[in-house]
Amino acid sequence: MQRLLVEAGVPSERIIAEPNGVDTLSQVRNCVTILRELDAAGDVWIATSRYHQARCWLLFRLLGIKTSLVPALSDLPGVPLRKLLFFWVREILALPYDALVVLCMK
Repeated sequence: MQRLLVEAGVPSERIIAEPNGVDTLSQVRNCVTILRELDAAGDVWIATSRYHQARCWLLFRLLGIKTSLVPALSDLPGVPLRKLLFFWVREILALPYDALVVLCMK
């Protein structure tokens, strides 16, 4: 994902990886904490799989962080269709759940 960010024009010294999250929601919350601790201003770019972009974008926005999406690589090469369908269905179910959790935290 770091390579995608660099290819999108983000200087490598501006990239901060979040290594501690165990799921999407915890990763986003950890990233928001890091950004606020650094008093980071400006664009926040999200690099993730195509099927995962909508949930990441929404969670950041709900937590008050303006974001842009890095054009993602295709999810198709090398991923069996059954597994890819599982990922998409999981995202469809997880997006409203995680959004509700974030809204209830406020």
